[in-house]
Amino acid sequence: MKHRNVLPAVLGVASLFATPAIFASPLHLTAPVHAMFSHEKMISFSVRNSSTEAIELKAGDKIQTVAAGKTISLKLPEGTRVTANKTSGSYTEGAVIAEVQSPLSGNTIVLH
Repeated sequence: MKHRNVLPAVLGVASLFATPAIFASPLHLTAPVHAMFSHEKMISFSVRNSSTEAIELKAGDKIQTVAAGKTISLKLPEGTRVTANKTSGSYTEGAVIAEVQSPLSGNTIVLH
C-alpha cells in the first residue's frame, strides 16, 4: 500500500465513527433572545360609569372604583382582564368587563 493512500483511508474510517458522535452531541447553545424583548405592550383606554351607583373593578391585581358619572383612565398590559370586583348594578362579582387588546387603545368602555 502506498503512503498516499493511507492518509485518505484513515480519514475516511475516522469520519465514519465521528459522524454519529457529532449528531448525538448534547451540546446545545442558545441565547435567550426573548430577554431583550421582555417588556409588555401597554394599552391605554378609559372606563366611564354611566350608571347611578359606583362600580368597583379589578384590573389585573389592582382594584379601581369608578364613581357614578365619572371616567377613569387605565394603562394595562395587553391580555389583562378587567372584571367586576363586587356585585353592583347589572354586573355580578367576577363578570368579565373586557380583556385588554390593542384595538381597545384610545377608546372608552361605557358601563351601564
